[in-house]
Amino acid sequence: MGESQADFDYLWWFHCEILALISDTFMNSPLRYTVESSKSGYSYSYNPCRQFSLGPPEISDCYGDVAVCMWATNGARYLNIGRASSRRIGYEKDSERYRLEYSNTKTP
Repeated sequence: MGESQADFDYLWWFHCEILALISDTFMNSPLRYTVESSKSGYSYSYNPCRQFSLGPPEISDCYGDVAVCMWATNGARYLNIGRASSRRIGYEKDSERYRLEYSNTKTP
């Protein structure tokens, strides 16, 4: 596979545009996935295509540059654990799978 990061980014953008169109048109809802975890006391929201905001601004770090947000199920805290701007897409030859990676480090 000789694809560059720009090739992966374009393919991902195209994929997201199709998903957003389907979501907006047929489901009348924003494209975002939430996984609730009762064992840890935290839930996770993820949007692979669009930045989103979650929680009250006074207690939330999940505003603006957010792809993955971890939040306390009691609503006490919201942490941005994956910044949308940090997204990296790659291909793993060993597993023959595509992979998305995010970082929570703020980028300049």
